[in-house]
Amino acid sequence: MSAVNWILNTLATWSSFLLLAVATLSAVVAFAAQRKQAIQEQDIKGWLTGGDSWTYYEPNWTKERKLAFFVRHVGQYPAYDVVLRVQDEETERTPGDPIYIAPAILKDRGFDWAEPSALIFSEKPTRGEARRLKLEISMRSGTVVVQRIQFYDSDGRWHTRSKDITKNGSAMTVPRDFREIQER
Repeated sequence: MSAVNWILNTLATWSSFLLLAVATLSAVVAFAAQRKQAIQEQDIKGWLTGGDSWTYYEPNWTKERKLAFFVRHVGQYPAYDVVLRVQDEETERTPGDPIYIAPAILKDRGFDWAEPSALIFSEKPTRGEARRLKLEISMRSGTVVVQRIQFYDSDGRWHTRSKDITKNGSAMTVPRDFREIQER
């Protein structure tokens, strides 16, 4: 009879150990599945709203060699429903009417270098010409980018300062390939 008790006790111990191992494994699998679902949820939200993507404007020359500011994209997801409002800070107290830029902007996917006519200027400045613009760029995600740009005459050539950018009130660093017009 003691052999039977020993077998029953051994089975009970192994059953308890096996039950504990299965419960632990189930908890680990459930945690991993929940984590994967959270990542997928964030990715879906990014593709639907634009996630943390944002846009800014960079100076460049048009084909006609006019000074213009072109929209650029930063982020993993497209920036959707991009709207621009331009304010000449020297003559206007409030931004102008909204300019619809594009339904979606994604780096290297089409609208990357679209420029609105409100941001195209002459090939050369008049002597002493200087402008200060405030650009408000809004997107479907609720992101609002404010960029202050200055451009001015320097020995008959345009010079720009356009790296003053905030996204939802926080200062942003422009990408390394950003160049002002005098650097082109």
